[in-house]
Amino acid sequence: MCGIAGMVLRDGVGCSDPAQIVEKMITALAHRGPDDQGIWIDPQRRIFLGHRRLSIIDLSQSGHQPMMSSDQRYVISYNGELYNYKEIREQLSQNEPGLSWRSNSDTEVMLEAIRVWGLPNALRRFVGMFAFALWDIERQVLFLARDRLGEKPLYYGWLGSAFCFASELKALKRTPGWTTDLDNESVSLFFRYGFVPAPKSIFKNIQKLEPGCCLELTAPEIRTRSFPQRKKYWDLPVSGNQVQLQSADHRYQDIESNLERLLLQSVKRQLVADVPVGAFLSGGVDSSSVVAFAQELSPRRVQTYTVSFHEKAYSEGQYARAVAQYLGTDHTELYVTAGDAIDVVPQLPEIYDEPLSDPSQIPTFLVSRLASRYVKVCLSGDGGDELFGGYNRHMWGPRFPKWFGWLPASGRRRFADAALDLWGRNTPPAMGRLQKVGDVFPAANPREAYLALITHWKYEEHLLTKDGDLATLQPPWDSSCDPRRSMMRTDTSWYLPDDILVKLDRASMAVSLETRVPFLDHDLVEFASQIPVAANFGLMRGKRLLRRVLHKRLPKHLVDRPKMGFGLPIDDWLRGPLRDWVEDLISPHRLSQHGLLQREAIERKWLQHLSRERDWSIPLWDVLIFQAWYEKHGQ
Repeated sequence: MCGIAGMVLRDGVGCSDPAQIVEKMITALAHRGPDDQGIWIDPQRRIFLGHRRLSIIDLSQSGHQPMMSSDQRYVISYNGELYNYKEIREQLSQNEPGLSWRSNSDTEVMLEAIRVWGLPNALRRFVGMFAFALWDIERQVLFLARDRLGEKPLYYGWLGSAFCFASELKALKRTPGWTTDLDNESVSLFFRYGFVPAPKSIFKNIQKLEPGCCLELTAPEIRTRSFPQRKKYWDLPVSGNQVQLQSADHRYQDIESNLERLLLQSVKRQLVADVPVGAFLSGGVDSSSVVAFAQELSPRRVQTYTVSFHEKAYSEGQYARAVAQYLGTDHTELYVTAGDAIDVVPQLPEIYDEPLSDPSQIPTFLVSRLASRYVKVCLSGDGGDELFGGYNRHMWGPRFPKWFGWLPASGRRRFADAALDLWGRNTPPAMGRLQKVGDVFPAANPREAYLALITHWKYEEHLLTKDGDLATLQPPWDSSCDPRRSMMRTDTSWYLPDDILVKLDRASMAVSLETRVPFLDHDLVEFASQIPVAANFGLMRGKRLLRRVLHKRLPKHLVDRPKMGFGLPIDDWLRGPLRDWVEDLISPHRLSQHGLLQREAIERKWLQHLSRERDWSIPLWDVLIFQAWYEKHGQ
């Protein structure tokens, strides 16, 4: 796990001391790679590659980057892990018996695979998480590539006379051509969904490379300062070729055994490291599955980490302890208080230099910081909900249009308002999510229901002042398959890479901890995408197939319990210990600094939240995160 940055200069266009600029860029990424750094400059001084290293595999200087291929044609700056590098290395050695390896690093294996097979074929063979910049010296072409599911980030764009790229925006801000012009549509998208989806970024002229994409910047594009075309080398399989269920008592047997085999294979690959490896353990199905397989494969007790809350409605600590005790892991638990959250909140704009509104970013950072005291790598259970139908919206979202579609739209709206009045006032924290159900009643079809469930600020609430709501970019939707599968596919390609994985990457990298996500091995993802919906959904909950696999390793009472999620009592904290921070950020003076938001819309929600008439913690958190972020990055 590392940080990468660099720049390509236009022909005949100068840049004062570009090497010093790249030095500043990688210095801004020191948290991603505190162990080593390097810069490579081509002889014509047209391209500059920078790298910060977090040493995980081959801790020696042999793994130093940027690294050049054996034929001196390619140079790479690479962030991530290639989990099947040993298999690829063996294949390359068999194909070229005279190949002399200079290191034991996966970086060198990646380079030689590209040299022998070419970039497109090599990308299809790679199993892992990565974002890299590759310079072809012979053709004078820059390639940027990102892993299939989007675990590792990569930003790029033209800044002045240079095409620049980096793992995080904070590195791009060190370039002379940097501007703070916000992209108005991205602002709209953020308040609609709580994140800025790729390929957009919050800033104009800066884009994010999408998951499973490769970008090629050629000499003509460099000369004309053009944006290069992105090409998809991988995408989620279509839903038509489903795994066939067997009949009678054995209908799940083959699917279960294949899922078990693929998950075991993925965890085994991701345990490989030259440093200690631990695991996050919340006590839920996903993290418990990863830890169970890790402990099964490990010759020693796996180190597991969790955060707990004094508020029992939000705490899964007791379940994590029970799972750890049953599996025999070396478990460490941290209790989180409101004071701990308050201490983290001012750090969020520095950790997330693009606004991200997900309150679980706080416990994610806290558990990452806890784990980083003991290990350099942690396994995470992220991705299980998206692949196996674990969100409540997967279970209930498609049902509301079916149940209430016979009512006229006006009747559905009145029913929704009555439901909100019933559920909104004086509900316990764990029941606050029921408010969202009221928004689903007016939906005429599953796609509208899904949009209602994931939308934070609706267009008709008139939050934005500048140019209105410009959020034209819509989540992908496959109308040809079961609505539950459509929701899962959209979450996997939209919500997962731009919210969940961003949250995980920035929180862990802020404390120089590498996180690995076994559920996102692409072989496992491709298999999961073909599992029939019936195999994942029972009468009242999803992830049925994954639960059946976990039942073989944990008692049912630790597996079959209601989903809680990795949340915080943010609704009560906003009314209590965070209230001064809230009212300061939404004061007329602070809101007037950018003039983007309507004060009346925010005040209305804040007063309703204070009085407990509604739980508006999520849309209010959007505003607070944006305000805090803007004051650090947007001015």
